Amino acid sequence: MSSVNTDCPPGFQLVPLSYLAVGAKLREPIFDAGSMDRDLLLLAAGKKISQGVLDQLAKRGVTEVRISIRELQRMQKAKSALSDPNSAASAAVKRASHIELRDVSQKFGVSVKSHINQVKQHGETAYQSEKLQTFVEAYQETTKNVASLLDGMCSGDIPETADLVGVSQTQIDQIAEDMDLVVSLGLHSKSAISATQRSLKTAMHAMSVGTTLGLPANELVELGIGCLVHDVGMRFVPPELINSPNRLDDIDFLEVTKHPSITFDLLRELPDVPTGSRMVAYQMHERWNGSGYPRQRHGVQIHTLARIAMVADVFIALLTPRPDRPAILPYDAMRRVLEMTQEGLFDPEVVRGLLKTTSLFPIGSYVALNDSRTARVVRAHRELFTRPVVEIISLNDKNKSPEVVNIATAPGLEIVRAVPNPFT
Repeated sequence: MSSVNTDCPPGFQLVPLSYLAVGAKLREPIFDAGSMDRDLLLLAAGKKISQGVLDQLAKRGVTEVRISIRELQRMQKAKSALSDPNSAASAAVKRASHIELRDVSQKFGVSVKSHINQVKQHGETAYQSEKLQTFVEAYQETTKNVASLLDGMCSGDIPETADLVGVSQTQIDQIAEDMDLVVSLGLHSKSAISATQRSLKTAMHAMSVGTTLGLPANELVELGIGCLVHDVGMRFVPPELINSPNRLDDIDFLEVTKHPSITFDLLRELPDVPTGSRMVAYQMHERWNGSGYPRQRHGVQIHTLARIAMVADVFIALLTPRPDRPAILPYDAMRRVLEMTQEGLFDPEVVRGLLKTTSLFPIGSYVALNDSRTARVVRAHRELFTRPVVEIISLNDKNKSPEVVNIATAPGLEIVRAVPNPFT
């Protein structure tokens, strides 16, 4: 690297044109180092550096540029992460490579060991108020416990694997009691949620979908643990990237893609965490067509449990407001997941499991019926995705007991569209 030039203003440095990283979106401007005019602007803040831009500058005879030292350090850090074989991310990739292709050929299907056999069937009944209250209180307490466990992973106060197993086991027990109620609690919230809540909701939904797909209880535990811890590595990503209201440039996005490797490394402190859980945490952001990260795995190269987790993660994310976009209606989220499946991002069999678990008009969402009434979806029909069990609600009298109707068996009754919550 060139030494600091005394002709440069404080905080700037002269560097060869080749030091500029393709894909970076500049946070600060870059100036021509060879011009008599020290303020001759070459690239403005916000400009994305492409190979074409570099070629144009080279044709103009530009060989050196004057760049902010902070901008230069950001580019060098990203380049180093890609090229340094001894970096933490690269080391984690090597360790993960030894296990990530094991046991990935499993097929879904219900067997005598499947947890779905333990799930109670509630037919056309509404949720029991006492059970609803119990589940809500358990969710609130579990959120506190999970936050404490994840904080410990980051601070060196390593939790016991048994504590993570306990959280997953609680969800399994609740799914057996009333899976539709668990799904409803996992999909809907009245306000923005914390990272811990999102991880818990992702675990709840992934385990529900896994139950529908025929997984046994022990694999559901592995799935749940992986979902709970999968984003702990994000705590080491700069907050300004996580909370950015704008689309990240390639360099900043590279920083974000390191977090599965960080999480995988943190899990080394918990040697008895199952392999399935580790692969969920490591592969959740992979995609069926190979367009994900950190390793661009595709198809059956992706662990079975991670295929479920990635769908649940994206579905919950769509329902959650972010700095760059608001939350969307559950029906629109489901439609987007179906579109992404057509684009090749998800295992179609897992998405069918999502539909069976949640309904095309997801549990807890509001719909308009073809007789002009409004209803709330309370239970999914496992085979008829568009015909769930609903509660007819009175918009004029909130205290009126809702009528429960099974759309699948109600002659002539249909859902015509999804609608926003009429009470908010």
